[in-house]
Amino acid sequence: MSNKMNNTELETNSLFPEDQEMGFTLYNLEDVLSANREVTAKPQRNDFYQVAWVSSGNGITVVDGKNYHYGPNTVFIVQPGQVMYISHDEGTHGTAICFNEGFLVDDTHKENLLLKYGILDAAYAQPYYQLDGKAAPVIRDLIEDLRTECGQPPSAFGHRRALQYLFQLILIIVQRTIPNYSWQTMDITNPNHALFIRFRHLLEEHFKEGWKVWQYAKQLGVSEKMLSNAVRVTVGLTPAAIVKDRSITEAKRLLQYSDSSISTIALTLGGMDQSNFNNFFRTVTGETPNEYRKRMK
Repeated sequence: MSNKMNNTELETNSLFPEDQEMGFTLYNLEDVLSANREVTAKPQRNDFYQVAWVSSGNGITVVDGKNYHYGPNTVFIVQPGQVMYISHDEGTHGTAICFNEGFLVDDTHKENLLLKYGILDAAYAQPYYQLDGKAAPVIRDLIEDLRTECGQPPSAFGHRRALQYLFQLILIIVQRTIPNYSWQTMDITNPNHALFIRFRHLLEEHFKEGWKVWQYAKQLGVSEKMLSNAVRVTVGLTPAAIVKDRSITEAKRLLQYSDSSISTIALTLGGMDQSNFNNFFRTVTGETPNEYRKRMK
């Protein structure tokens, strides 16, 4: 099937209910794939997090233009903003967990679970994990516990906390199974980590406006030097490199999955003219936007 959409904007995945006060819901994968094939088979942008556990069956999921062949005992983690669709499905069974960032906030400790689990960080995580024989049955049992808890009324004692704890256990098991895991665990009490996360959140809000590093620093109430040091200590990169990478990622999504003209995409990403955008894109990727679009079509 063609990766190209017949509209000028990326459609938003509609599977996560907007009126979900908990910010968390659970689906059977087989139900989603059979009843919403017109939704799952075309590229759509997620505006929520999605963790999908495949217990049986196989297929191909495309995330940001890359094909991932999946089978039993695999986990997909798709971030907000990423574009995905199912290009092939053969008897897939499993569970999809959809949640927003509000669900991840621990009210007791004022923590955000995004600070704890590197696999939820879109910049450094991959979307696909194959679990080993020891982890798979543990995940399967935790999924069933989650399903049971979801059946409880929202007013049940500790309902939200139970969902959070069970979900955290799933994330812990998945993260432990990754070979040579080296991501640094974020710590809300570490000033550098906390500043880095605030920077990443602010970046999502303003990267299309073409903000410079000094503008992010000013909005965060710190100096450029302090921001650069926090980012370097936390992830070994400069703020400018992260800003550039975010813009390139968005440019690739729009070039591949929308019919927007290159000049329109350039304006979308910081108000660049087409010439500057061509140079910017080619410098980073080694090909022009038009060459990339033709290759990925």
